[in-house]
Amino acid sequence: MNLTQRSPIDEVLVDIACGLEPRLSGPAVPARVASLQLVLPPSGTASFDSLELDDPAVVETRLLKPLGSKLASTRHQVDQVATFIACAPSYRETLAAVRRARENLGINGQKLQDDPNNAVLLR
Repeated sequence: MNLTQRSPIDEVLVDIACGLEPRLSGPAVPARVASLQLVLPPSGTASFDSLELDDPAVVETRLLKPLGSKLASTRHQVDQVATFIACAPSYRETLAAVRRARENLGINGQKLQDDPNNAVLLR
């Protein structure tokens, strides 16, 4: 809600937790569209030493593994090393921003680009 409605979600969650009627505000139609993305390192990567992600549409990035982590594999869902959220004014623009961010995303200085671990279905 914070990103798409420009309305603070924390107040709504506190109201719900306290058994109160949530104070909802903001437009009925989202002001922006957000997309959460999960990141697998390139195939065969042995350690996670750096994440390079610089895109104006990316509003949040989180590491799921600490830098310097040794990676047992890079093939499974549990091998994800990071997440990011991209936002744009429309659904179509958000998908374009996600594609652009993923194409330019790098791990340990290596761009993911067409690595099989970077293939995601966006529609």
